[in-house]
Amino acid sequence: NNISQWSVINELNKLVHLQSLNCRGNPFMDQEKNPETVRQLIIAKIENLKFLNKTEILPKERRGAELDYRKMFGSDWLKATESHTGELKNRSRDFLIDHPRYSALIDKYGA
Repeated sequence: NNISQWSVINELNKLVHLQSLNCRGNPFMDQEKNPETVRQLIIAKIENLKFLNKTEILPKERRGAELDYRKMFGSDWLKATESHTGELKNRSRDFLIDHPRYSALIDKYGA
């Protein structure tokens, strides 16, 4: 595969039976400096993934990745959902396009 955009990873979450993904060396991975951060982001973005690059995703790792993801983008979420401007719907929609699992993670772990 030759994935260059994080949006493609977001779309993979729609494949509910996708349990294993090998994606070493894809261009999108160069956008983050730390390979462990890339791993965490992928785990947080694809809910049913059990193996990433032939390594099992244990429940503790998934929980940590999802909590870190929620924390990493929390301030962006707050900015997107502030109600004092008329652009609320657009900003909220744009945020959820980039982070489609964010609402589910808020539901799962709280705000």
